[in-house]
Order: sequence, then structure tokens, then C-alpha cells
Amino acid sequence: MRVQLVRSRMLILLAVFVSLSFGILSHGEAGTSPQGNVVVLRYATSLSEDSAYYKGAVALAQAADELSGGRLQVKIFANAQLGTDRDMVEGMQLGSIDLASPSTGAMGAVIPAANVLDLPYIFDDYAHAYRVLDGPISERLYKLFDGVGFHPLGYWEIGFRNLTNKVRPVRVPADVKGLKLRTLPVAIHQQAWSLVGAQPVALDFTEVYNALDSGVVDGQENPFNIILTGKLYEVQKYLSLTQHVYGAAPTSVSDKTWQKLPPDLQKALKAAVIRSVAVQRKAASGDVDGQLQKLIGFGMQVEKDVDRAAFQKAMQPVWKLYVDRFGKAGQDLIDAIRGEASKQ
Repeated sequence: MRVQLVRSRMLILLAVFVSLSFGILSHGEAGTSPQGNVVVLRYATSLSEDSAYYKGAVALAQAADELSGGRLQVKIFANAQLGTDRDMVEGMQLGSIDLASPSTGAMGAVIPAANVLDLPYIFDDYAHAYRVLDGPISERLYKLFDGVGFHPLGYWEIGFRNLTNKVRPVRVPADVKGLKLRTLPVAIHQQAWSLVGAQPVALDFTEVYNALDSGVVDGQENPFNIILTGKLYEVQKYLSLTQHVYGAAPTSVSDKTWQKLPPDLQKALKAAVIRSVAVQRKAASGDVDGQLQKLIGFGMQVEKDVDRAAFQKAMQPVWKLYVDRFGKAGQDLIDAIRGEASKQ
């Protein structure tokens, strides 16, 4: 724990140094520049340049430049240059990182109420998720971020998570028993897999490949696009189409950064994020069939006939744990999200 704390502090100091450096290069820090000067914002991701996140960030940067008349620039730091997802959350709270898109799962320690989006099988499909994240319910979700030090400007995505492992095919919950599975360091994810007999091991994504390769864990769960960009197919054999959790990625801005920006640049940044959503989602999930075929081509054995109803039933008690913590407000939010399932 001490080593992790020291590493986290070092990465935050690095982010502060980068923040100051780019403030000098851009004639001032975010929002403190006189009218007409260029403001440079730092966008951080732990994923690589071939990821959907990076494609979304490029679209965001291009839109910000266009909509601000060149006054707002976004510098992209990929490959965990500014730290893990947790470091990015802390960095946005401190103002040393301006923009990032950690998943709601990764944000769980800071905004546990937002983990309503991570409840197993709360979303039926992508259309259902988009009705929630892009519709009236999104305003209720945004309010969950009040007072935490950053807030979303729009929702990118990770996509629907699927289980992989290197031990055996998984079709029903009983097949999971005893598997050591990497999960996000979030209670909802860990509890869900414990309910089907797995041994959850919380790890940051930057540690996943090595943990799988060395046998620290047997498996993990991620959407196809993350399995591909992370090259997890090299250290995993079996892929089960569980589609148990939809991963939302709120593209968020530090409150400290936001407060420094003049109103016209706030408007431009908000519009740029909204414009980037379609690009990022297309890169993440626009061709899931093609992504699956690539994984098959890399040698993964795919179990398509997964008993999702059995997984849903086995993991359902996690919903009650959420309601026990957040009471009627939590239940009302679950009901509102589920109420969008049948709409077209």
C-alpha cells in the first residue's frame, strides 16, 4: 500500500510539472490566459494510440480547435503517461489533469452512486444505454458528480464487457467457480463475480497483461475493443459472450480547470466533447462483429451460447446492495434506467 501511495504521489507531481510546462508554452494555464491567448488542456488516458479512447481524444482536440477559433488546444497523453485511472481521477480533483475519461467503474471509490451504471445487466443493449446517457436521465447522472472536483461533459464508452480466461470454456455460472478474475477495484464488480464463485482480484488495467501472463490471475472481463488494443488475446484462450456490464466512460473536466475558463471556451469545450462522442463510440463498438472475428483469428475460442439469464439471476443480489446503500433515490434511479429499456 505504501509503495502504491508513493507511486500515486509521484505521478501526480509529474502531472503538475506537465501542467506548469504546458501553461508556459501556451502563454498561461487553463482559463487564466487573457482573451485571445491559446489555452492548452491536458487529456489523459491509460490506453494506447490505437484505442477508441485515443480516437475520441483526437476528435475532441480537433473540435475544440475548430469551435474556439484555435484558442483552445487539447494535448493528449496516452499510454498512462500521467498515471493510472485512479491517478487521473485524483489529478482532475487537484487540477493537475484537465480532462480524462475513466470508466464509472474506475470512479467508484470517489462517486459510488455512479456505479448504478455498472450494475450487472441493467442495460439490455447499446440503444438502451444511449437512451439513458444521452437523454433526460443523464441530467440526474450528472448531479451525482456535484462536489467531487470534476464533472462529465459527455459520455464515451468502453462497451459491453465479456469474460475471458485461460483455464476452460465458460457457459454457465458454475463454470466460473474458482477462477481468479481481475476486476476493477470496485465493490459492485467484485461482489458480482464472488456471487458466481470467482475469486476477484482488483488490478488497474495497466497491470492486467502481466498479471494474466504470469498467472497471478486466470482471466478478466472487458469489451472486444479493449481485449484487442491490450493484446489480451495473447495471454487468454477462452472468450465467453457474457455481456454482463456496459462500461460507460464519462469524459470529464476538472472543476478547477472549468472555473478558470471564460464562458465562451466553456461552451466550446462542452460542444467539442459532445461532438467527439459519436466518433469514440463508433471506434469502440461500431463494428463489434468485426472485432470478434479478429479475436477468433488470433486463436481465441468463443463461447457464444452463454446462459446470460443464469448469470443475470446469480448476479442480481448486487442490485439490492446498491439500494441498501443509496435507499429510495438509488431504487428510483434503477427504475428510471430500466424504464428506458422498452422505449424505441
